Amino acid sequence: MTTDLLELAERAKATVADWNSAHPNKPPFQYWAGGDEAPADWDGEEYLCRDGQVYFMRGYGWQHGEGCWNETADWDRIGYRARSISVARLDENRGPTHGKV
Repeated sequence: MTTDLLELAERAKATVADWNSAHPNKPPFQYWAGGDEAPADWDGEEYLCRDGQVYFMRGYGWQHGEGCWNETADWDRIGYRARSISVARLDENRGPTHGKV
């Protein structure tokens, strides 16, 4: 991996950490280092892009990094929410069930 790509990765990690710090009442994003497909534990909902904005759009590739046609694009996905975090949030929002299903 080249120095430029390492710097991009470090900036992406910082963007994810900054977003999480600025939004303490929202579920945190996990850093996404890249791959051919969405993370296996992605909740299928919102994701964080390199520009620091949150989006929800299906049918858009998850690839980035070396070999990607434009790994520096602002819309490059760099963060996702893990399914386990979303499930825990749903359980928390439901409150006590008092034995009801």
